[in-house]
Amino acid sequence: MRNVIRHKKSESKPKFGFNIFSPRENRFRAHLYPGLRSIASLFLYAGIVLALVAQAKAAPIQRTPSEVLLVYNSASATSTAIGMYYAAQRGVTNVLAVSCQDSALNSINETISLSNYKSQIQNPISTYLSAHPGINFIVLTKGIPIRIDNAPTGSEPAGQTPQDFQPSLDSYLAALGYSTANGNVQASITGSGAQGVAWINKYYNSTVPFTHEAFGGYLVTRLDGYIQSDAMALVDRSIAAMQTPLTGSILIDADAGDGIADKTQFPPATPSTDVLMEESFDHGNADLMHAAGDLQASGLTTNATVTSTFVGNQSNLLGYYSWGSNDGNYNSEAYESLSFAPGAISNTYVSTSMVSFIGQYVGFNSINLTGMTSLKARVANANTDDKLHVFQIRIDNPSGQIIGSCNVPQTGGWQTWKTMTCALSASVSGVHNVYLTFIPNGFGGNLYNIEWIQFQGAASVIEAASYNGLSGGEQLEVSSEGPQDLGFITNGANAVYNSINLNGMTSFTARVASAGAGGSLQIHVDSPTGTLIGTCTVPSTGGWQTWTTQTCKLKGASGIHNVYLVFTGGGGDLYNLEWFNFVGGTNLIEVASYNVLSGDASLETSSDGGQDLGNIFDGQSHMPDLIANGLTGAEGYTNEPCLDGIEGITFQIDHYQSGYTLAESFYAGTPYLGWEGIVVGDPLTAPYLGVTPTVTPTQASSFTGSAGGVSTESSSEGNLDVGNILNGSYTFYSNVNLSNLTTFRARVASAGLGGNIQVRLDNPTGTLAGTCTVPVTGDWQSWTTVSCPISNTTGTHTVYLVYTGGDGALFNVEWFAFTPTIQASSYSKISGGEQLESSSEGGEDMGFILAGSYAAYNNVTLTGATHFTARVASAGSGGNIEVHLDSPSGTLAATCAVPVNGDWQTWSPVTCNLTPTSGTHTLYLVFTGDGGNYLFNLESFGVN
Repeated sequence: MRNVIRHKKSESKPKFGFNIFSPRENRFRAHLYPGLRSIASLFLYAGIVLALVAQAKAAPIQRTPSEVLLVYNSASATSTAIGMYYAAQRGVTNVLAVSCQDSALNSINETISLSNYKSQIQNPISTYLSAHPGINFIVLTKGIPIRIDNAPTGSEPAGQTPQDFQPSLDSYLAALGYSTANGNVQASITGSGAQGVAWINKYYNSTVPFTHEAFGGYLVTRLDGYIQSDAMALVDRSIAAMQTPLTGSILIDADAGDGIADKTQFPPATPSTDVLMEESFDHGNADLMHAAGDLQASGLTTNATVTSTFVGNQSNLLGYYSWGSNDGNYNSEAYESLSFAPGAISNTYVSTSMVSFIGQYVGFNSINLTGMTSLKARVANANTDDKLHVFQIRIDNPSGQIIGSCNVPQTGGWQTWKTMTCALSASVSGVHNVYLTFIPNGFGGNLYNIEWIQFQGAASVIEAASYNGLSGGEQLEVSSEGPQDLGFITNGANAVYNSINLNGMTSFTARVASAGAGGSLQIHVDSPTGTLIGTCTVPSTGGWQTWTTQTCKLKGASGIHNVYLVFTGGGGDLYNLEWFNFVGGTNLIEVASYNVLSGDASLETSSDGGQDLGNIFDGQSHMPDLIANGLTGAEGYTNEPCLDGIEGITFQIDHYQSGYTLAESFYAGTPYLGWEGIVVGDPLTAPYLGVTPTVTPTQASSFTGSAGGVSTESSSEGNLDVGNILNGSYTFYSNVNLSNLTTFRARVASAGLGGNIQVRLDNPTGTLAGTCTVPVTGDWQSWTTVSCPISNTTGTHTVYLVYTGGDGALFNVEWFAFTPTIQASSYSKISGGEQLESSSEGGEDMGFILAGSYAAYNNVTLTGATHFTARVASAGSGGNIEVHLDSPSGTLAATCAVPVNGDWQTWSPVTCNLTPTSGTHTLYLVFTGDGGNYLFNLESFGVN
C-alpha cells in the first residue's frame, strides 16, 4: 500500500518504517496483474469467506474478564494510569507490570529493539501465561512500544540488505508460541515496495469462538490514542455500547476511480503463503460492496457510496470503512469531520494508519478566548498539489473540542509568507490551553510553516444611525447599502455612542464613503476631548455612496465607556459613515513560544525574522484521529503491510455484527501474524452478542433456472444483476431453507415501470409467501433495498421469484435475502416465571407465560420495519404480546393478539402492524391476558 516520501526541505531525519515512493506512484503501488491472483497474492478480504464458502458459524459466547491478561508499563505514568483504570472498570485480575521505554513520551520510544522486547516484555508475559492457563486475550496500554526493530518477521523496504524486519509489537506478540515445529506456516510477502515474512494466522476465517488452546497464539489489543484520555475513553465507550441500545449507521465509502471487481469472488478461502505482487484496488472496492450487501440484506442501516467525492460530515456512525488518504478524492477535512457512537469500529485501506500514536501538534497555555471569533496566522506553503493543507484549533488538550479549522493557502515557497484568517466555528469563553493539530492529507512531504498566530474578536456592528447624541449639523440619509448612513459631516463635529465595552479591543473598523477630500476619524472615550485611543484615515472614494472599509489600531482601550467619534479634516463635507465596530484579539503569539510540541516539527530561522515552525510532516490518514472522534475499536498498521496483509472488511463486519467480540472480529479476518497490524480497543467489546447473525444475500444471477427472457448483466455494485425482466417472467432457486424466516429483502433498480416481486414456493403458481413492491429508482443501476414480510415458509423449497407489472421492462434485481427470526430463548432478560422448554419444531420455546411478565431482547434494528411477527402456540387462554421500546413501560410500538389453537406445541404465526421506528433498540415483549392462567408459548419473532 501507499508509502510516502518525507520531502524535507533541507535536512534528512531518521524515520521509522520506510517511505520510498513518490506521492502518487505509491498509492498501494498499482503496477498490478490481476491474473496472478490465484495463489501469488490473495487479497486483504481473505476474511470474507462467508459469502463464498457456506460454513455454519458457531454462536458467539460471552467472554469474561478472567480470560484477559492486562499488561502495562510501570516505567510510564500514562501506561500505569490506563491499566489501573481498565482493571477497575472491567474487573480484570490478571494484571502484569513490565518495565520498558515509555512510548507515550515520543515517537522514538515507539520502536523497541528485539533483545529489549524479549527480555522486558515477552519473557515476563510468557512466564505469567505459563502459570495462568485459560487466558485468551492480552491487553496492552499506551506507553508500551508499538514496533519491534530487527525481528524475524515483519516487513521492510524491498531489496533491503541486511534484513531489518519491523513488525508491530502487538502482531508479533499475537503469534507467541507459533513455530513450524507446532505446525504453523510462514508466508513470504512482497508488494507495494515492501518485502517480508509473516505467520499464517490460524484463527483466520474461523467460524467458532477463539481459544488459545484450539488455535495457539493470543488475541492482542491495546488501549491507545494520542493522549491518555483517548485511551481511557475506549473503555468507557465499550461499556456504554454494551449497556445502551445502539443507534446509528455504518458508512462504507468506496473509491469510484478504481472500479469494482466481482464481489462474489472475494475473498480467497485461505491466505497465500507466497505473495509475489499486491492485489489490485478494484478487489478492495469489491470487498466494501460485499460488506454493504450483507449489511443491507440484514436490514442494518448502511450508507454505501461509490462516488468521486470523499464522504464526510457524518455523525453517530457505528462503523466506518474506506480507502482513507488512498482515495483519489481524499479530503482531510471530511475525514476529520466524522464522529462516532459508542460501539463503533473502523478500518481503512491505509498502510501506515497507526504508524504512530504521537500526534502532531503545538500547544500554547492560558489563552483568553472570550469574545474571539477568528484566528489570524502567518503561514508559508510551497506545495503545488490540489490537496487541502489544514490545521485544526482545539482547546484544553490535543484531542479536545475543535473550535476552528484553517486551510493554509499555497504561497509559492517555504519562506514566502502570507497572513491568513479563518473563522472560529464555536463560541468559546474563558482561558484555555490552545492546540494547533496538523492534519495529514496523504500526499507526502511537508504541510506548511507557521510563524505566528493571533486570535481576534469583534463586538457587534454598530450602525452610525444608532447614535446617542450629535454635536449638530450631521444628518441621516438613505444608504445604498441600506438602511441609513450619517452624512453631512464637517470638521470638528462628533457623534456619541453610550456604554461600549472596550475590554480586549485592539482595532477599530468603519464603513465610510467620500466624494470630498476625506479626513480623519478620531476615537475618544468619555468626552469629545477625552482620551484618544485611535485615529482612522478616511480616503476619498469617489462618491458619497461608494463604500470602503477602513481599519486602525487602538491603544489603551479597556472598560465600558461612552465613545465619541470626532470627525476632522478640511472645509466642507468630509465623508459619510455607515457603521463601525471594535475588534478585539489576543497579543500576537510567536509559534516559537510554544509550551508543548509533539511530532516531527521543529523550529527554523524565518525570513521574516525570528523563528517559524517547519518540518510539519504530511503522512497518510491516521486512525488515532478517529479514535479521538469517538471510535470504540479500530485496526491499523505500523509499517507497509501490503494490501494482501489487511483483513477483509466483510468478514470483520460479519463477525462483529453477529455478536463476536471486537478482538475475535478483527483477528478472524486478519490473514497474517508477526506482521504489521494493531488492534485498538477493549477485546471484550461485544455489543451485538445475542442478536440475529448477519445474512449473506443470494446473488439473483445465480438462479437455477428462468423463464420470460431474463438475462444477466454487469452490476455497478460488482458481480451481475438480472435484467430484461418483463411481466410474468421469473427466476427460481433450488434448496432454500425457509424455516424461521419472516422477511424477504431484495436489491433492485428501475428506469422502467417498477412492479412487484412475488415470492412463491416450488413452482411459478405455488404458495404465495410474500409480495414486494419495486419502485422506480430513475436508472437501471441506481440501487435500493426493498423488503416485505413472508409467511408459510417452513422447510426447504425451490423459491420462485415471479416478476409482475405493466408492459415493457420492469426492473433489475441484484440480490435477495431472507431474514431469520429471533428465537424467544435468546432473551437478555426476563421478569421471572417464564421457562424454556423443548419445542416440537426443534430448539426451545418460552413457556409458562403469565400476564404481566416480559422478556427483553437487545439490539434489534427497527429501521424500515413495519410489522411484528411471532410464532406462538396456546392451549391456555391466549392473550396479547405488547412490543415496548427500551423498557417494559417504554413506547408501545405494536400489539399482537395471540389466539388459542388448542395445543402448547401447535405453532402458528401472528402478525401485527409496527409503528415505524428508526434505530436499534432493546425490545421488551410484555405479555398480557387472563391474570390467572398460563397464556401461550412463544417460539420466535421477527420484525420486517
